[in-house]
Amino acid sequence: MADLKTVPVVVRELSDEEALAVALVENLVREDLNPVEETEGILCLLALELQISVEEVKSLLYRWDNEQKGKATNNVIGSDQQAQIKSVFEGLGQSWQSFVNNRLPLLKLPNHILEEIRKGTIAYTKAKAISTLKNEDQQKILLDEAIAQGLSLTEIKQQIKILKEQQINEDITLQGRGLNNADEAEILFKQQVTKTSKLLKKAKPLKNTRQQKKLLRLLSEIDTLLTDI
Repeated sequence: MADLKTVPVVVRELSDEEALAVALVENLVREDLNPVEETEGILCLLALELQISVEEVKSLLYRWDNEQKGKATNNVIGSDQQAQIKSVFEGLGQSWQSFVNNRLPLLKLPNHILEEIRKGTIAYTKAKAISTLKNEDQQKILLDEAIAQGLSLTEIKQQIKILKEQQINEDITLQGRGLNNADEAEILFKQQVTKTSKLLKKAKPLKNTRQQKKLLRLLSEIDTLLTDI
């Protein structure tokens, strides 16, 4: 190659849409791509191929999946669209069914969880497990703990089981006492303070500087709120 004065190349004129499609595919093969970026990139590629919006793509995929599972009437999607969708996923070495069942649900996760996946601070499988907690405060506490301490998926599931059992016991206790909203709020407040205190006592210095700063900021805000009471 060093002795060659000229190198044969093929120059091809691309339309704006073709150039965008090429750019999307090139982006999708990046090694550092997180699951959210990959999912959104594939949806954009499908939208470009099918000439419809991303929201319409998601709706189309869900309808087709329901048809395949016998949950919808036949012919919810045309044969041409089926071929286009299959072609895109075959080019990416993926299955459209797997994408619908494992990746599309990712975009329905709460924003505070989705954002951490975007940043690459937590794996999708761990984030998905945390999202099963119905209490948003519990989600955020466990999310921060999982990131700060590098909890495994097994450890996260154990924490979720404990939290869910605690929530059930708390609900039963409150119902049995016939408490009003004010009493309930006070009890829940004290329980949350106790729970957070235990987590802080077990916490170790964080290696992640960003997480360390975030924790210090939150502790400072708590300190300010308690001072004003």
